[in-house]
Amino acid sequence: PQFSAEIYGLIASGKPNLAAKLAREFGHINGYAEAVDGAVFVAGAVSLAFVENDPKTIVREAAKLIHAESPYRRCLDEIIAMADAGKSFEDIERKVIERWAAEYPGTNNAVANGGIIALCLWFGEGDFLKTVNLACRVSDCTDAGCNAAGAAAVIGAMHGMKAIPRNLIEPLNDRIIGHKMGDLPLPPVDESISDLSKRTAAFGE
Repeated sequence: PQFSAEIYGLIASGKPNLAAKLAREFGHINGYAEAVDGAVFVAGAVSLAFVENDPKTIVREAAKLIHAESPYRRCLDEIIAMADAGKSFEDIERKVIERWAAEYPGTNNAVANGGIIALCLWFGEGDFLKTVNLACRVSDCTDAGCNAAGAAAVIGAMHGMKAIPRNLIEPLNDRIIGHKMGDLPLPPVDESISDLSKRTAAFGE
């Protein structure tokens, strides 16, 4: 659920409580417990990014959407406390992996990965490439691609298309094309990315 929750923040832009409600309701289709808490955090962060330009504030406010006794919330609170105390990205990353990846050992676990998303937003300073690169250099025990995508969605919502370097956009030729993921066949897709974005925005409106 955490790794597919950006959409709820996009269609409930500037309405984090609504984004969280959607993420919790629909997150239960394919997950439960901490995984759905992760969906709430990511959706809330993306939603907040439409009306807030400080990533640290976004992390603090999105964390409040999760129950204080949830392990996911405790992970976020620990990260915020360590960052407020002046700990470095590397120090906090190590603590997150030692504490939460040990308790949730799967590479795609929500808690440690959600902590990494929060950490990348906190130290990425609102810069797209810096935020994404922080996610990609974290421990092998994490889902770097999904963490980078979740954090990047927040920065994209915050700054729009201008946040993304042109050399990363132009090779896509404004198309999303495909018919499988690995060996798994999927309904064929061949359409304009900008048209898909407009449909998403219209749905949100």
